[in-house]
Amino acid sequence: MAPRPRECLAVTAPPASPGLLRSVVSNAASLTGGRILLALLRFVVALVIVQRAGLERFGEFALILSFVLIAEWLSDFGLADITVRQLSSNRRRRGDTLGAFAIAKAAQGILASATMWGATALLGYPDHVVRSGLIAGGAVILYSGVQVYRVEFRANMQMGRDVGGEIIAAVVFLLAVWLATGAGASLEALTLCYVLSRAVNLAAAGLLAGSRPKISFGRDFRLELRGLAASCVPLGLTGLMVSAYDAMDAIALFQWSTSGEVGVFTVAMRVLMLAVVAEQALATAVFPMLAAQWTQDRESFVRTFQAVLDWGTVMGGALFCALFAGAEGLGALAKQDPRAIADVLQLLSWAILARVVVTLVSPMVVISGRLHYTVWITVTVVVAKWLALTAMAPQGAIGAAAAYLIAEIGVGLIPTVILCQRAAGLRLNWSVPVKILASAATVAAATKVLALEASLLNGALALVAFLVLAAALGAVRMQPLRQLFLGMGRRGGHV
Repeated sequence: MAPRPRECLAVTAPPASPGLLRSVVSNAASLTGGRILLALLRFVVALVIVQRAGLERFGEFALILSFVLIAEWLSDFGLADITVRQLSSNRRRRGDTLGAFAIAKAAQGILASATMWGATALLGYPDHVVRSGLIAGGAVILYSGVQVYRVEFRANMQMGRDVGGEIIAAVVFLLAVWLATGAGASLEALTLCYVLSRAVNLAAAGLLAGSRPKISFGRDFRLELRGLAASCVPLGLTGLMVSAYDAMDAIALFQWSTSGEVGVFTVAMRVLMLAVVAEQALATAVFPMLAAQWTQDRESFVRTFQAVLDWGTVMGGALFCALFAGAEGLGALAKQDPRAIADVLQLLSWAILARVVVTLVSPMVVISGRLHYTVWITVTVVVAKWLALTAMAPQGAIGAAAAYLIAEIGVGLIPTVILCQRAAGLRLNWSVPVKILASAATVAAATKVLALEASLLNGALALVAFLVLAAALGAVRMQPLRQLFLGMGRRGGHV
């Protein structure tokens, strides 16, 4: 799949100080741990709904969340990342920039909320789904408020506070869902639980910030608004396509299959996200260092980027093997149709090997300032996935998983790698990723032949076997890791 804007632009300005190592390590820990914890909490929420309300109800709720995903990006449209860049580059106009951003968020939140409800009504969904779409609009508006605090956290290199607010909200969401599913769990009630979590997210962000955003009210923000709007259009359009890409599985399955199949696919995808977020956090954490090296020392940039790619693919291969071999054990946690969930999860797990590469190479496009490269990749992959879904979604969750692989591996991977390297004007060494792919495929084949895929223990054993085989092939090397930490430790990321 094409580069995802939120993966690449979470931090846009590295602090040029000797404290970069501490800052990067702190943000890496908070982002990695926080995002994994969030993904885990969302997976637990899915399990609670499936176990206590059924796959069909969870499938309906997943459909609502798919529309929310698109609406929340409409309420953002890349403006948060552009605003962070503006705040970092011109702090004297901080109040004006934040003021313009806050006004834009108020308008975008209302517009996105209305658009989402209109879409659920026009598509002819049942009345309870349309009502839930209207209720979910409140969450979209609240999310617009969260973004005002988010840009300050990111501009001040305090991403841990942003993640902290999300974790608090996720815990409240889990507790609310547990109570709701014990009392019937209508779709409207589950949607209200999500709205509550967004309200808690906004309140927690305000408390963690310690004060209200430093906005200069009573000014004419038209100049600032025009500047922000013009800058965010390419990123916003790309992000909108990415949001549609992530949401179309549930929408297509609900349209051409059943809500139960939506539930099966979404549970498997929630497990997959546990692996994906770790790679996303790694790319985000090293972005400030890479951005600094791009301007200060291109040779160091190449060495550090190679180290990130090598060790990131090792991580991705290990996660793939663990999920592939442990699919049946993970599917059994849902207690409803575990075999179907395991089959979909095994098929989807192959996408990790593509997603890890795309996630790690994507920052090259952002750092080199050639975001227009992502537009063509994204359009191609989104269209390919939709065409695949039209043909395969009637087959249910397994068909949707196959369509996902076609888009991720068959269409998106190679063009992304080629264009990202061309954007940065460099050629990476792919010997380690190729060895990782060979090791991962060998372990996956062995687990199938030996029927070692029935429990979580098998997943752990497959991970160990992968690391041993990768080390034997020379793919696990300490030199790239030393290079990565060396880059973190030098002033401004300069090696």
